[in-house]
Amino acid sequence: MSSGGARYVLAALATPPCPASSQPVAVDLIVDSLCAALIHQKGGSLAARLGDRLLIQEEVLAIEDECVHANILLRLVWRPRELNQQADDESKIVDRYNYSLSWAQFHRLNQMWGPFELDCFSLASNARCRHFHSRWACPGAEAVDTFRSSWSNRRCWWHPPTPLIPLTLHKARVDRAYGVLIVPFRTDAPWWPLLYPADAQSPVRGKHWFSPFLFDAHEPNTYVDNEGCLRWRSTAVFLDFRD
Repeated sequence: MSSGGARYVLAALATPPCPASSQPVAVDLIVDSLCAALIHQKGGSLAARLGDRLLIQEEVLAIEDECVHANILLRLVWRPRELNQQADDESKIVDRYNYSLSWAQFHRLNQMWGPFELDCFSLASNARCRHFHSRWACPGAEAVDTFRSSWSNRRCWWHPPTPLIPLTLHKARVDRAYGVLIVPFRTDAPWWPLLYPADAQSPVRGKHWFSPFLFDAHEPNTYVDNEGCLRWRSTAVFLDFRD
């Protein structure tokens, strides 16, 4: 699939479905792929061919079929890339931390220490709670940039990208928050003393906590992402910074 075709498919899939009994909803989808716009308008294009098929024609037609079933009137509006540079730049960002704990493992922890109310680091595609915060604006997100939102008075699910673990612990203290923190089991990591001070037997000196839950590195389906399973040893710790 071409990059233009992939962006077209992902953007169109984000369009909310509408009940078949209601009036069709007209949606203008702004794209920087002239080829996709031409295919949508004319049913074809003079773009390079792959066998007897246009490179993105099947994707465009498949999305149009989905829109028909969802009772959506879709119109593509072409906009030159130079007029939409910010969106184009962000579409090329690869999120190396787009993973989550598997549902099976989440349910185990939810039964032990839940129910969890807020997933602070997630996307619509892998949120583990009905309420979630996301790095970017996406359907269903309660807030963008969780560090600008309050974690107080909610049982949080913290599964941050590794570089954000120190900031996560700091904000949890400031907000007097409580919940479960998922981190790699790496005693040599620079952030490990923040979680387990050297002179303390329990995580985060002076705060309530429950015994850590350890995930074995070879336990199947511990982590999932768009590419399949990622496996490494991790620990889950319930932290409570309330007074």
